[in-house]
Amino acid sequence: MFWNEKLHKVIPFYSHYASPKASPFTETYSLKNCFFTSTLNFTIETTRYSVANIMSISSQPIVIIVGTNRPNSMSRKIAEYYQNLLSKLNAPSLILDLVNLPHDFTVSAMYENSGKNEGFNGLRALLEKTDKFVFIVPEYNGSYPGVLKAFIDGLPYPNSFTNKKAALVGLSSNTQGATIAMSHLNDVFSYLGMNTLALRVKLAQIRNHYTEGVITNALYNELLEMQAEQILRF
Repeated sequence: MFWNEKLHKVIPFYSHYASPKASPFTETYSLKNCFFTSTLNFTIETTRYSVANIMSISSQPIVIIVGTNRPNSMSRKIAEYYQNLLSKLNAPSLILDLVNLPHDFTVSAMYENSGKNEGFNGLRALLEKTDKFVFIVPEYNGSYPGVLKAFIDGLPYPNSFTNKKAALVGLSSNTQGATIAMSHLNDVFSYLGMNTLALRVKLAQIRNHYTEGVITNALYNELLEMQAEQILRF
């Protein structure tokens, strides 16, 4: 978390904010010892419309979680694609990319150190304010990434996801579209009391169907659009 002189408030770190109601502008900040031990430069994109009350706008943003900490991941590209779909539906959203997790969070933010890592606390505070999520889930070794499970395990139990709602999007290089990965993750969410949409979008062999920011598979587009509409009504 950090103090923003223009907002005159402390806000948690997040990766990207999109509101359909105004043209975005960009500000870049540099922090030391917040998320990493070295200086971290990052960019926040928001809107002039919502700068004064970014965390208390009337329409709560949907948080899109990139379920891997791989830099420049395909999951991040799909998250940005999904965010564009939500913008077309006049729905504000945030992207939370796990690449921005503190690199030592499994040691510095869990168990006896819970609540002691300011970087992780900022992400946790964001999730506590959120009612709806979209999880972009890549398939790693027949399941979802371990960093996503560690992130979930580091959140307060049971209230972080209880009675909240989520949509799942799986992607893989094989022909299964992360079917098993999403099934495993859905079991975890059921245990935590999170409600998930029945429609789970499976983006199999995604690299064959994604070119320069565009998903070229008509069925994939149709399913993503259908799911985006459903999560808004869910």
